[in-house]
Amino acid sequence: VLHFADSQGDATKIPGILDAFNKKGIKVVIGPQYSSEAHAALKVAKKHDMVLLSPSSTATSLAKSGDALFRFCPSDSAQAIVMKKMLTKKNVDHAIIVARDDLWGQDLQASLKTQFSKEKIQSFTITYSENEDNFKNTISQIIQKLSHIREKHGLESTAIVVLSYDEIVPLLYATRGKGILKKVSWFGSDATAKNSKLITDPYISSFAESVGFESPLFSLKPNKKQKSLNYYLRSQLRKEPSIYAFTAYDALNVALLTYENVGLENVKKYQTSLLSATKNYTGLTGEITLNKAGDRIMSLFDTWKITKVNGRLKWKKSGQFDTN
Repeated sequence: VLHFADSQGDATKIPGILDAFNKKGIKVVIGPQYSSEAHAALKVAKKHDMVLLSPSSTATSLAKSGDALFRFCPSDSAQAIVMKKMLTKKNVDHAIIVARDDLWGQDLQASLKTQFSKEKIQSFTITYSENEDNFKNTISQIIQKLSHIREKHGLESTAIVVLSYDEIVPLLYATRGKGILKKVSWFGSDATAKNSKLITDPYISSFAESVGFESPLFSLKPNKKQKSLNYYLRSQLRKEPSIYAFTAYDALNVALLTYENVGLENVKKYQTSLLSATKNYTGLTGEITLNKAGDRIMSLFDTWKITKVNGRLKWKKSGQFDTN
């Protein structure tokens, strides 16, 4: 039996949700979605002897062996390497990192700064509250930093890197009338790659195309079953489904396979068996192998840009990078 609960992206709701699940005897949870939620869930999961299979949390600080969290997507340590390669390909030597101030944003910006320093890319960070909905001040800070860089170095090799969730929409709206923001390249992360909201609004899609907005996303190797399900979901949702819908599907199937193998009487045994089960499992998202920390091992990432195709702006694959 499947039980559902919607945290609405609010980490403070996670303990209550897991407590309610525990009262129902639930020991395996497909989720949470966000890194801040996964962090909030760990202590409660340990108390209730639960196992968490997250389809999409990627914060590097959550990569720990022996805990209750297993992640069916790669850690952001891999994404940071890819984003460094994306910038070096464009000969960027100055980067302004604009990041939401939560666990995911803090971890990824720290990983980026480490990777950028290896390529002598000078980086600056501007953060905003995870609940921010007015980006006037954030845009002012970006312009101030760009003006400073332009005076000393010019803007030809400067880029803006945005680490955001769906608040990318109001952030880009706030760029209206700010010509200097179109003079540099813009990059996103896996949280903005293929986001349908960026191609449905005329202004945002046009701005994103003009600045070459490009985002990485771990590479999906489509198979017949995945293509069929993708077609069905598109017909029902009337938009492209998130890749994390498929990692959630794979997580559920691995959870069931592990239960069939060892049951749930001994949760530690279940966790060990789950790691073993992924070594020989090929799901909708391809081969799935988790490392000792319970994170997916994956080196290939695709990059996606908003590009005009037959007169319409769409997300189009623009390249591929290997973290090795």
